[in-house]
Amino acid sequence: MNFWQSRRGAVTLSVASNCLLALAKLLAALATGSVGMLSEALHSGVDLVASGVAFVAVRKAEAPADASYKFGHGKWESLSGVVEGGLILVASYFILHEAWNKWFHPQPIQRIPLALAVLAASIVVNFLVTAHLEAVGRREKSTAILVDAEHLRSDVVSSVGVLVGLALVKLTGRTALDALAGAAVGTWVVWVGLKAMRSSGRELLDRSLPQEESVVRKILDAHLPQIISYHDLRSRRVGARSHFEIHLVMAGDQTVERAHDFCDHLEQDIREALGDVHIAIHVEPPSEQEAAARDQRRRPRPPENLSAKDILARELPGRLPGPVLDVVRTLKRSGHQAWLVGGAPRDVLLGRPAPADWDIATDARPDRIIELFGPDVLVHGLKHGTVTVLRESRVVAEVSTFRADGEYTDARHPDHVTFVDTIEQDLSRRDFTVNAMALDPEEPDFRDPHGGWEDLRAGILRAVGDPIERFLEDGLRPVRAARFAAQLDFALEEETMEAIPRVRERVGMVAMERIREELQRLVAAEWPRRGFAVLDRTGLLEDLLPELAEGRGVYQNRYHAYDVFGHSLATLENAPREKPRVRWAALLHDVGKPRTKVIRDGEGTFYDHQAVGADMADQLLKRLRFSNAEREDIVHLIREHMFDYRAEWSDAALRRFVRRVGREHLADLFDLRIADTLGNGLKQGFPHYLEEMHARIEELLRQETALAPRDLALKGEDIMKVLGIPPGRQVGAAQEMLLDAVIEDPSRNRAEILEELLRSHREKLLQA
Repeated sequence: MNFWQSRRGAVTLSVASNCLLALAKLLAALATGSVGMLSEALHSGVDLVASGVAFVAVRKAEAPADASYKFGHGKWESLSGVVEGGLILVASYFILHEAWNKWFHPQPIQRIPLALAVLAASIVVNFLVTAHLEAVGRREKSTAILVDAEHLRSDVVSSVGVLVGLALVKLTGRTALDALAGAAVGTWVVWVGLKAMRSSGRELLDRSLPQEESVVRKILDAHLPQIISYHDLRSRRVGARSHFEIHLVMAGDQTVERAHDFCDHLEQDIREALGDVHIAIHVEPPSEQEAAARDQRRRPRPPENLSAKDILARELPGRLPGPVLDVVRTLKRSGHQAWLVGGAPRDVLLGRPAPADWDIATDARPDRIIELFGPDVLVHGLKHGTVTVLRESRVVAEVSTFRADGEYTDARHPDHVTFVDTIEQDLSRRDFTVNAMALDPEEPDFRDPHGGWEDLRAGILRAVGDPIERFLEDGLRPVRAARFAAQLDFALEEETMEAIPRVRERVGMVAMERIREELQRLVAAEWPRRGFAVLDRTGLLEDLLPELAEGRGVYQNRYHAYDVFGHSLATLENAPREKPRVRWAALLHDVGKPRTKVIRDGEGTFYDHQAVGADMADQLLKRLRFSNAEREDIVHLIREHMFDYRAEWSDAALRRFVRRVGREHLADLFDLRIADTLGNGLKQGFPHYLEEMHARIEELLRQETALAPRDLALKGEDIMKVLGIPPGRQVGAAQEMLLDAVIEDPSRNRAEILEELLRSHREKLLQA
């Protein structure tokens, strides 16, 4: 790489070009008396100072970190954008002030051709330098260079405006048009400055987090394997503060005391390196069984020493169902191509379980597919070239003709499709590179025109081609991106991530039922925090789950290490994946806290947040079109999750608890409470008081105590006979009264005693 292709070379070129242009424009402004030219000279002068800031930032960023992992160099690049935006805002004041004076006191402009020549040269030079800065900035991922390129691009636009203004002055003789051009430049500079300050402030936070995480990993790696045998790190940004959750497994010879001492020193080292960050450390003793389970949970990666073809040849025979292979063979023996596409090649390469759905792409047209497979087909997707092949009334695979898609006016399905002849053309319409690979299981042959294999190895989710174009085609794809990130533990590629906020309106056009399906898969995923990080950063969290987004930055009290949003995600991760209703209750159990927070004695309190949160969750789940049964169960768990069991609870108190919660919800509520406790970030471990509570409830249930009206010795018709009343509300009130009495004293559940209770309360019940 030559000097001019490096970071330092790029900003050096920017400084040099801005210096020459600022001088040329200033001389032209003095020679012509043009306020527009003066505004351009000031603009280039500010760009010169900004380029100088970028130069210093790049020099700082290139400096190596010292032996103690001191951090800060990466922030200089993003900080330069904030400084540049501020400089432009200051300069714009003087530009607008001068333009105002010239408007009311116009003076003749001389040597206009000279000014036009200088402006034309400025436009060409800035255009070329901007293109070079963008290329270097994107390749080197330098915020300073990209911000500098943005400012030079604004100089091109403002130069064009002044050039047009002076040309009109030359044609019409109206010198006020020059002042108008100067004012337009000032307005433009204000807008660019505000944009630079806003975007760079965000970059300052977003870009520093991965670098901070890298620093923490270096500190942790320095202690492998002498002190710790395994570490896992999760990071996220809450407001302007970084949060790190560290999971450690100590080496075999480490005592509990040494583990605690190590954690104290580790936290001190991280704070010395990074400053004011939030740190939560979870420590486990060494265990071979736990280590094996952790290895199984790690993100699946393809073996580094094998090619994609080698992995497929080794893994596919044992994973490909016979009926699917029969479909492939039928197509190929009829002279057609047949490729496995979609999730199947991806999951086989990653070593994940075989997919439940198999997709096959072929050059055979739909009518030919129907002809080959006869009556064993469903043709509901025929409009888009898809035929479902059945065997014994069970779906074997979806077979689709190679196609190119037309416009997506409904943000979900193409208005029309065009059948094509090659698998490469078909793969170019797909969403992400890891889903745009094709496999011929008979050859075996592997096609990967978009680099999906390399992205699989790197753990990256990248859109095929232009991400904005892909997301505009199908408004569900941004949500699918979050779901895939959670399922695969993949990171979104930068341009793919940046495209999502620009298509948020397209997501809003998708049917809520489809959104719900993707969110359900995300919530059930093994790494849901990954997916919610995508929703959070792209703005989709506010669009789809605004109640959950309210918890960001809402800090709690000494009983919690995280803000409400972070605690909700930690609780979700600790809830059992095989129980989707518990997972949703875990995610939403504290959504009522932001609206109920009150500071008392310096601590956050959240009185009755479970009731407020249950009502909020009810509305959220209705909006997502959950079934009534699912919604009612989830809301019930949220409403009841704050039970406060104590050993001194009487058996009657436990019976009332079981009655209120319901036997069928007890296991789910216990799972939610366990996840809630493990998710507070305080390393308290399993809530053992639940073991005692569970044992006592089990004993009460074995006693066949009446806990519902159906368990009473008197039935509804018996109550009506004793009280002499017809069916109605009074019967229900009588049942509730009797059940309260039996829960307090189970020995009362005898017909004669209950009849006596009814007679003694007859007048009160009849007035109900």
